[in-house]
Amino acid sequence: KATDSVGNIIENNQITGSSLKFRFDRGTNNVFAGNQIPASSVLQSVGTSASPGLAIVRNQPRLGVTVDAFSRVRFESVDGSIFDPEESNLATTVSNPSSLLLLDFAQTGGPSVVTMPGLKASVASGTALVNPIRWSSTALGLREWTFNTTASGINVTFEVSNLTPGSVYTLRKGTSVLANVPASANGTVSFTALSTVGTSTYSVQR
Repeated sequence: KATDSVGNIIENNQITGSSLKFRFDRGTNNVFAGNQIPASSVLQSVGTSASPGLAIVRNQPRLGVTVDAFSRVRFESVDGSIFDPEESNLATTVSNPSSLLLLDFAQTGGPSVVTMPGLKASVASGTALVNPIRWSSTALGLREWTFNTTASGINVTFEVSNLTPGSVYTLRKGTSVLANVPASANGTVSFTALSTVGTSTYSVQR
């Protein structure tokens, strides 16, 4: 627990135990990044009207979070990684090359769990919203996400990971097949498409 703290960094630690909770009271710009922790771990951000709370999370594949009416948690990535909170209607904002997801009490009602499913996105210019909507836990299953932008004709690049190396995957925009490509030796598929105004659905499936 850290109280009235600003700019602390908890990074690249291996922390063991059960029901771990990391709490920032009335703190701002405190960073929690790249720590090896149990899957049940929770980060709590607590604030007051006079001292709002803001915690920053980076490179945590899975993390439970809790916010109150006066605090927020910001998930951010420098490589365009997409975040997937329990709340199905919350999207990650993508620019070039970074991404972020900002959670507050109005969006989550307090608790949430945020994962990084294995999707990266970048846009040649401007910003866009990306939201995983179906994500298989197996290497051969369906991975599907929405992409929303106000700009057309912009190059959009996606990378999907945790696939089976060498297996051929079908890439789709809506129901239209874009390509059939093999996953790389490290189990990734990357492709670039042109954006259209509004919401589009993309998918990758064996």
